[in-house]
Amino acid sequence: MKRNIVLFGIVLLSAGAAVAQDAVPRVETFLGYDMLRANSARGIPAFTANGAGGQFVLNFNSWLGGVADIYAAHNGNVFGGFTDPTTGISYPGGKIDNTSVFYQFGPRVSIHKGHRLSPFFQMLLGAQTVAISVPVQLPPGTDFTIAVPGGSRTFTSTGTGPLRAGTGQTGFAYLLGGGLDIKINNHMTFRPIGADLQFTRLAQLTEPQTTRSQYNFRYSTGISFTFGGAQ
Repeated sequence: MKRNIVLFGIVLLSAGAAVAQDAVPRVETFLGYDMLRANSARGIPAFTANGAGGQFVLNFNSWLGGVADIYAAHNGNVFGGFTDPTTGISYPGGKIDNTSVFYQFGPRVSIHKGHRLSPFFQMLLGAQTVAISVPVQLPPGTDFTIAVPGGSRTFTSTGTGPLRAGTGQTGFAYLLGGGLDIKINNHMTFRPIGADLQFTRLAQLTEPQTTRSQYNFRYSTGISFTFGGAQ
C-alpha cells in the first residue's frame, strides 16, 4: 500500500513538472521601442537617442535562455561643438547627427518563465557600429579634398556655405540588466520595462587616437511572440 502511494506521488510530481515545462515557450521573438541615454564624451554632451529593436530568444529550460539582441537608436540634433586645435577647423554645435546600431548576444536567466509575471536578468556581449556627421565651418582660403569617381577634386573654402563631415566606427559593447514580461496569452507577452546598463568603447571624436569607455542607459518596451509552449 505504502509503495503504491509513493509511486502515485512520483507520478503526480512528474506530471506537474511536465506541465510546468510545457508552459515554457521554446522560442521568443521580441519587437519594441528602445531609448538610449548616452553619457557625455569628448566633444559631445549627454544626449537621448530613440529607436527600435528586436530579440530572438531560445529557451533551454524554465530558467535559462540564449538571446540575440539587435537595436538601433538615432538623434539628428545633438548639441555640441568644438574646434580642432591642429587644423583650425570649426565644428559648430547643434546639429551633430548620431546613429548607433548594437548587436549583442548572451545568456538570460528568467524567474517563473511561463507564469503571469516573469522577471529576467541578462548579460550580452557584442559590438556597436556608430555613424556620426557634423556641420563643418572651414576658415576662408582653406583647401579641402572631396573624393569623386575616378579620383578627387580639391576646393578652396570661402568660409560660407553648408558642409558636413562624416565618420563611422565599430567598437566593443556589452550590457547588464533585465526586465519584466507579463503574459497576455500562450503566444504573446507584454514587456512594460527593460532596463540595461549599456557599456561601449569607442574612439573620441576630438581625439581619434584615444579610445575611451562610455557608460550609458537603455530602456525598452514592446511585445514578445512566443512559440512552442502550452497550446
